[in-house]
Amino acid sequence: MSKAVSIAREQVSAAVRSALEKAMDAGTLAKAEIPAFTVERPADRTHGDFATNAAMVSARAFRTAPQKIAAAVLENLDLAGTYFTKAETAGPGFMNFFLSPAFYADVLQDVLASGENYGRSDYGKKRRVMVEFVSANPTGPMHMGNARGGALGDCLAASGASSTSTTRATSSTNSAFRSRSATSSSSRKTRPSSPRTATTARTFSTSPKNTPRNTATR
Repeated sequence: MSKAVSIAREQVSAAVRSALEKAMDAGTLAKAEIPAFTVERPADRTHGDFATNAAMVSARAFRTAPQKIAAAVLENLDLAGTYFTKAETAGPGFMNFFLSPAFYADVLQDVLASGENYGRSDYGKKRRVMVEFVSANPTGPMHMGNARGGALGDCLAASGASSTSTTRATSSTNSAFRSRSATSSSSRKTRPSSPRTATTARTFSTSPKNTPRNTATR
């Protein structure tokens, strides 16, 4: 993740806190301790690029409706020197912030500067974790969700696996497809033997630069 994302989140938090303090100094809001609030990326980008619930969680502290708190924040909000061009209120007191092109320019700069290491991190601290994926029902049809889960799980495990600590348990999904085809071709008069459940698990050390070694077990 680009450092610009964490910088933008910190800018929203700092700007909102500063605006609340100004509103208290001006007498618009009662003096109170500012409670903890969240800054997150909304699922719907029409609601802004970042959003905060600061006004809503502050209602009890300031003994004021969230909408009025949000209005006081906007009145005292200073976005100069940040990645943001504007902020708006929505619904019961949410505050939405909109990014400027400077943010995306800095993200691209981070990508170019990081090169092939972009997206890597030491978040796992080389601890062992297990990624379990693909669990095909032996009595049900195979579908695209099984294939998608296998591909995503494989990529996730391979991206951080250690060559010295990878195990993989798998059974043949091809046999499941063959059994399904055999059932169809015989008009379902006879039931084929149940295919083994396809379950894949990988245990690996979260070292970001190694390539996994697969060991098949049953």
